[in-house]
Amino acid sequence: MEEIQKNASSSVQITDHEKQTGDQQHDKLVKVNNKLKRVLQTFKDKIHQIVTERPDLFVNVGEETSERLDHLISTVEHLATQIELLQSEHNESEERLRNKIHELQKYERNSAIPASELLSDVRLGKLNDSNNIDFKSYSFFVAQRSVKMNELYFNNVSIKLN
Repeated sequence: MEEIQKNASSSVQITDHEKQTGDQQHDKLVKVNNKLKRVLQTFKDKIHQIVTERPDLFVNVGEETSERLDHLISTVEHLATQIELLQSEHNESEERLRNKIHELQKYERNSAIPASELLSDVRLGKLNDSNNIDFKSYSFFVAQRSVKMNELYFNNVSIKLN
């Protein structure tokens, strides 16, 4: 009889413990559920705010929050792709410009009168009528020199390409 009472009391203790554990789990689930509801409401509010402020972004998009969220996600993905393409184009343009600058600097080093020197002569007024230099003749000389330098450059480039 004593054993039966022991078993019965231990069963009651196990049942009480299971009930407490079950109640604790239920309380945890209720808290998690409430937190998820608040987060979901925050998402809905923010999406509604965007729709209100920028309705042009949601033309032909349904009223459901999930549709609007999907539309926003696809828009952001599309914009990220465009940004990557623009960045790539920008990098390529920068590289082409650096190459051109390098080529011009190399060309300038190989020429008899550097372009920077010609520009400084013009800026400093060394090339004017008082020096008995006809500016038109000088311009013609510079143009001829440029043509020759371009020919040398393109011959040099075509040799390298071959």
